[in-house]
Amino acid sequence: MASRAGALAGVLIFLAALYAADVPKLRLDDTIRPVRYAVELTLLPDGPGFSGKIDIDIEFRKPAAEVWLNAADLQIQQASLERGGRILAATIQAGDPNFVGLRLPSVAPAGPAKLHISFQGKVSTKNTAGIFVGRDGSETYLFSQFETTDARRAFPCFDQPNFKTPWQLTLHVKKEHRAFSNTPQVSENEEPGGMKRVVFAPTKPLPSYLIALAVGPFEIVDGGTAGINHFPVRIVTPKGKAYQARYAAEVTAAILDRLEKYFGVPYPFEKADQIAVPLTIGFGAMENAGLVTYAQSILLADPSTDAIQRQRIYASVAAHELAHQWFGDLVTLAWWDDAWLNEAFATWASNKTLAAWHPEWNTRLSDLGSKYDAMSQDSLTTARKIRQPIESMDDIASAFDGITYQKGAAVIRMFESWVGEKHFQAGVNSYLRRYALRAATANDFLDAISGTGQPRLAAAFSTFLQQSGLPEVSVQLRCDGAPRLTLNQKRYRPIGSAPTSNEAWQIPVCVRYKTQKGTQTECFLLDKSTAEFRLSQSSGCPEYISANDGATGYYLVNYDDAQLTRLIERGNEFLDPGERRTLLHDLQALAAAGEAKESSALDAAARFAGATERPIVIEAQSVVRSVRPLVPVDLHPNYARFVRKVFGERAAQLGWQAKSGEDSETRLLRSALVPFVASEGDDARLSAEARRLAEGWLRNRGGVDNEIRRQVLLTAARGADRAFFDSLLRELRKTDDVSVRQQIVNALGAFRDPQIAWSALDLLLHSDLDPKESLALLFPDSPETAALRFDFVKANYEALLERMPTGGSFDVGAYLPLIGQDSCDEKSRTEFVSFFEQRARNFLGGPRTYAGALERIQLCEAQRAAQGEDITKFFEKQ
Repeated sequence: MASRAGALAGVLIFLAALYAADVPKLRLDDTIRPVRYAVELTLLPDGPGFSGKIDIDIEFRKPAAEVWLNAADLQIQQASLERGGRILAATIQAGDPNFVGLRLPSVAPAGPAKLHISFQGKVSTKNTAGIFVGRDGSETYLFSQFETTDARRAFPCFDQPNFKTPWQLTLHVKKEHRAFSNTPQVSENEEPGGMKRVVFAPTKPLPSYLIALAVGPFEIVDGGTAGINHFPVRIVTPKGKAYQARYAAEVTAAILDRLEKYFGVPYPFEKADQIAVPLTIGFGAMENAGLVTYAQSILLADPSTDAIQRQRIYASVAAHELAHQWFGDLVTLAWWDDAWLNEAFATWASNKTLAAWHPEWNTRLSDLGSKYDAMSQDSLTTARKIRQPIESMDDIASAFDGITYQKGAAVIRMFESWVGEKHFQAGVNSYLRRYALRAATANDFLDAISGTGQPRLAAAFSTFLQQSGLPEVSVQLRCDGAPRLTLNQKRYRPIGSAPTSNEAWQIPVCVRYKTQKGTQTECFLLDKSTAEFRLSQSSGCPEYISANDGATGYYLVNYDDAQLTRLIERGNEFLDPGERRTLLHDLQALAAAGEAKESSALDAAARFAGATERPIVIEAQSVVRSVRPLVPVDLHPNYARFVRKVFGERAAQLGWQAKSGEDSETRLLRSALVPFVASEGDDARLSAEARRLAEGWLRNRGGVDNEIRRQVLLTAARGADRAFFDSLLRELRKTDDVSVRQQIVNALGAFRDPQIAWSALDLLLHSDLDPKESLALLFPDSPETAALRFDFVKANYEALLERMPTGGSFDVGAYLPLIGQDSCDEKSRTEFVSFFEQRARNFLGGPRTYAGALERIQLCEAQRAAQGEDITKFFEKQ
């Protein structure tokens, strides 16, 4: 018997080894899949940690002796496998910091089974990842943030987006607290020790990153019902803040109605709660199914001091997050290389919804600014692709950037315009219905929209997904014979940019031109480096031509000299506002590439500065501001004089104070233009008035229009003294209004005086400010103090890392290299590389942030060398 038992043990050991799995490197394979989760957590906001247990129904697709799960910062106390009425104790096997293995005593055959795991976890007090603490005044709350890979900090699970399963949550909380999750509450029962047990209904199939919870002394504001199923809309606020939910309660249901109508699929979930998080870091809002979280300053505002811009920001962010309930939650990306399927579509849908809902806001013209930001990022050789391969945790951390969101949205809009809105909508509806409650890929989406009536859509779309870079299209009008356009494409490269491969796109170039018969529109697919297209609707040479009809294309246009001059000088009546703004933007970009002179871009900015449309004025400001790093120091007074000459009269007319009967656009223009002239133009009168208004507001919280309070405080601080700094600090310590605190912190970071600026930075280390709040002091819009901030980081690097938010999917250490990216000389670049090259590698996403910052420094150096003479001559004349 002994020998036979020994032989049997040997066989079992052999089989266990045979069916054991290696420690996963990044992804779990699908040989073991979750089928259903039941999670039970005990959550106390004032406790250092939490405890829980989880049951996971799983399916073995083949025999296995080991189960690997995601877990981070969890202490697994017990684990077992239940199968066929038997319970087998599992041995805990550590993997890397993201995985835990459960070794079974014998090989489990293919088929269903259930895991039982009990565990303990940590509540984050510095970061807003996993389960974290939020404080509002004297009250403490718990929230969750699991995207991208932080559900594993709350419970062991299969923490990948392709694993979509139903979840059922049960929370044990203080009886005086309220608890929220993705689904409606189905029961609540008192328990000993002043606790209660709150049970939530099972969810529809969801990935782990969309599970959400919140616990604390919340208040609820009714937002009505929405959709064909009349589901409830609620705004959930911290204690005492219900009155601040007025605007959100008024508009959220209307946004949901519009999204549901467009997508052609009923809202997928049982409720639509919007919940305020006092402070966030690394995210502003999150699309958890049925329980969307927002930074409190986005969702809530005191109605007596609310601002137009704040309301529009909420509408935009809410439309984005609620669009995710379809794009991301109903249909989920299969892996993080398709983050654009979530984020680009939500951005595009938000833009589309607001443009139709409130055309008077003129959001299409404002949205172009976000596209230009993406183009700037895309012009770098270090730029990601929209669909970037994900091969490491670094890649996941870097996937949520302007390329994914804004470039992706712009490319979607370009192809929607090409095929027609109705056809594109039909493709979107088909995609959502076909993959509802499933995970999907880019190819799944392209297959779904292939039936739009444009057979080349999928192939053309793919050329923008699978390669990085910004196309530049040169346009030459030829009228020797039938009028025609010669189009050339290449990758846009700023001066100093390193060579890349010869990228080529299939670009839908839509043109609009003026003939004796009126305005005509045609679209051409530019699928080679050079092509010629006849203007079929014109018998003569068009007087004007716009090579980016409606500014919907994702490419720069390089017109021939004659066309460019004609459009700048006489094209106002022909070009629509978006085309005029794009003309100015593209000219500045071409100057940065050495294909135009900076002086030409500045002359055009001066011409466009008088536009009636606010976003065009902002674009003119952007062109002027972009050259400041290239202006010699001795010509800075000339630069300021130019700013005053171009923008000063209008800024003086607007002044700091709102006037009776003004429309919204005028008030918003004031908040953009007046502080620009005061600061960039060194306007002494406007700066003094800002100081007077700011001091008055600090005394009695009055006398400043809500729309411009932030800019008044910033402008006053830039030239202010220690007494004003101390006044700001006193006011900060008196108020618990999150929005007001953010404005004061921003002002504290704006001082130009080196000693005061250093004192502001010292608050990061030696104050009772929440690090999530004080972090703004490191990243103010203040290039004058960039070198000082770099010195502060070098002197206090380890202390900063110890105090600042770390861990989870967001780590401040990854973003510290951004402090050095405003440098524009060899010495500063050398210091930047010496300090950050190795350090950036220690944080998720750090290497890509560092590479992008370094490239921007190098491009600035190259542009200064190439354009310096032209810029010097221009400003010597001012």
